[in-house]
Amino acid sequence: MLKIITKKTGKPLLLPLQILPPLSIKKLAGQTLWYGLSNIVGRFLNFFLTSILLAWLYKPEGIAAVSQVYVIVPFLNIIFTLGLETTYFRFSQLVDKQKLFNTLNTFLVGTSLLFTFLLMAGKGPVSALFDMQRSTDYYIWMIWIVCIDTLSTIPFAKLRHEGRPKKFAVIKFLNILINVSFVVFWLIICPYLIKHGSTLPTWIYNPAIGVGYLIIAGLISSIGTLLLLLPEWKGYDPRIDFYLLREIMTYSFPIIIVGFGGMINDFLSRIMYYRLLSDPVNVLDHEFGVFIANYKLAVLATLFIQVFKMGAEPFFFNQAKNKDAPETYARITKFFVIICCFIFLGITMNLHFIESFIAHRNKEYAEGMHIIPVLTMANIFIGIYYNLSIWYKLTNRTMSGAVITLVGVGITVILNILLVPLFHYTGASWATFACYLSMLVITYVWGKKHYPVPYDVKKLLMYLGLVYGMFLVKQYIFDRYHFSGFIAGMSSFIISALLFIVVVVKVDKEEMKALPVIGKMIS
Repeated sequence: MLKIITKKTGKPLLLPLQILPPLSIKKLAGQTLWYGLSNIVGRFLNFFLTSILLAWLYKPEGIAAVSQVYVIVPFLNIIFTLGLETTYFRFSQLVDKQKLFNTLNTFLVGTSLLFTFLLMAGKGPVSALFDMQRSTDYYIWMIWIVCIDTLSTIPFAKLRHEGRPKKFAVIKFLNILINVSFVVFWLIICPYLIKHGSTLPTWIYNPAIGVGYLIIAGLISSIGTLLLLLPEWKGYDPRIDFYLLREIMTYSFPIIIVGFGGMINDFLSRIMYYRLLSDPVNVLDHEFGVFIANYKLAVLATLFIQVFKMGAEPFFFNQAKNKDAPETYARITKFFVIICCFIFLGITMNLHFIESFIAHRNKEYAEGMHIIPVLTMANIFIGIYYNLSIWYKLTNRTMSGAVITLVGVGITVILNILLVPLFHYTGASWATFACYLSMLVITYVWGKKHYPVPYDVKKLLMYLGLVYGMFLVKQYIFDRYHFSGFIAGMSSFIISALLFIVVVVKVDKEEMKALPVIGKMIS
């Protein structure tokens, strides 16, 4: 039950949570495919632009400042959006959708402009807090990107809620196209033209901005996205139902803590890095550039996780009323882990091949390759945590999620303070690993008491242990005999993947038979 205050009487009205008709897994897969295409392409190109391309064009110390921007943006997104995207999905089942859209958008417009004004007014101390005092222009552009992206939050949520993944994907693709086009123009074409004797007006290209054009391209693409979403504002009335808003903020407050805490866990090691080490700035810039470049490689595992979340979150809510919902959640989690295991093998078995891209022109980036397996497994842990955390969302115990997240923040802070001064970014990587594993264990144990789900823990642990063991065999046996390179990496991946498939089919044969395509191959 959820309490809504009626405007006419001012009295609370208890409304039963209305569950939409259950989505079929086939429909879930179809929608997830569209969300996935846009997100995977977008994140891959972001990875290409901020990791491979920048690694080719600049030395590690040259990208430290712009990398800091993309560390801070997710924090600001949590503050600006106030967890209202998830809240939109929940309340759209309870109140008039247009009234909800009007209230949330008007509120976000007001708060976004307020936050932007405050951050601009406090530019000096806030930029110093973020270690951006050397690049205040980056700071200003960053704030405007976050402000504009916030105004696109509810229109994008509306598209997802109304089951329009194709339009969602098209807009995302156009955003990517705009971003990539300007990045290539400013970072590749313009320098090439100037190098070969051409002159360009400074309003078109200013060499002094350099890598900062990556942020400007992001700002332009954000503006373009907002313009493409203008049709979703049709019927918008800039009014706020304050009774509704009060209930919305009561519900969303723990979600803000969860989101903000999650970002802290994900990015705190990178934000604290300069403060925990006393090395010269040029040394720290070098280390930070190496750290960020390799961190982004490990984040490739989150592509699937993010895609899964976009499709699975509404699916989980829609399945909640079914008596076999817990069994469904357990099966989905098992398939999720199996796919993540393949991703882990794909990344870790091809580290030497990946190294040839990221360290093609600047060999220094290869220094941090050893953290990729640790961070990849850590990201898989947080992906499993997202699956398991459904219990506190379905039982309206969102504050429990906030508590778990804050515990994770505490672990992150303590371990970074202890490990970073000793092991630098290697210590930060293991702190992330320990944090996500701890959150996973806590939510599993706590969830068993309030919403039991029959997860096959032994099999999940076996699958994860098996692929990590395969990686260790390759690293400490094959690599010692110089069995590396593209062919060696792909051979290792194919062999290990086939071995993993054999184990999965043998252990979960009946489960595999139920799958549409794979089942026919096994039978």
